[in-house]
Amino acid sequence: MLKSRLPLFVVFAPLLLLTAASSSVQAQGAEPPMPKTLPVPTTYEGLFGERDLRARGALQYMQCHQETVQAARSGALGDMSPSWNVACVPQGNEWRGALVEFTQQPSGSANVKVQRQWALRGSGMAVRERIDTQAVAAVARAMARGLAAPRPGRGVADLMPVALLYEGYSEVWFLPVLGASSRPVVGGDSLIQMKADGSAELGHASRTPRVRTLQAPVAGAPWTIVSSEDRVPLISELIAARRGVAVAGEVRVRTKQFESTLRRGGQWTHRALPGVSP
Repeated sequence: MLKSRLPLFVVFAPLLLLTAASSSVQAQGAEPPMPKTLPVPTTYEGLFGERDLRARGALQYMQCHQETVQAARSGALGDMSPSWNVACVPQGNEWRGALVEFTQQPSGSANVKVQRQWALRGSGMAVRERIDTQAVAAVARAMARGLAAPRPGRGVADLMPVALLYEGYSEVWFLPVLGASSRPVVGGDSLIQMKADGSAELGHASRTPRVRTLQAPVAGAPWTIVSSEDRVPLISELIAARRGVAVAGEVRVRTKQFESTLRRGGQWTHRALPGVSP
């Protein structure tokens, strides 16, 4: 599973302010405990690194989900039931897509059965190898919560829930569906934070950035994404940058305070804009 040293509600406090847990949880008389808080990064590079960690995980999740759905539709995974759902998890050095079935309500404990698997190897292949069923169940429960929630950006762009697992908690992000690189879409980033096993909600975002379509990158020319944020770019903006660098070769993401540059095959570099302290 993906690991993170910092619970998201701490790292992204300027962007995502978590409200109280859902009323259905409150009605039971006890809210789930929030994840243990750890020191917050004090530098732009530290905050950016935490957000980019999520951007990389979300991009890999969406690519896995997309390919698993395509494989299922093509018949590569055999006969299927319409009640099965897709859950993607990192397994060793690869991502694995699982077709899962709930045997009880999604909030149950031992309630998820893996029916089929798809590994992102080469052009993709069906496998029967061992998989972390606890991680799959946690993702499946978190995705069930995401699919049941109102989606931000409805009527403007297609957003999908993306479930990421961390130590002590899990996250469901709503992010723009991966489309053609000629029409990159950003914004709509919204969060539901869950218990580690995905069985209960801990809180959700109080703000959803506006969804917008960017000008497409041009092959061989540096591409600049003007962020909607004051300090640290959105996850969706970093996903667009990581996809766009394959076309442009160099991508700059510029907030009101910082500019971060990614070059093909390289690492991010950062600079404070004039008048801003790092």
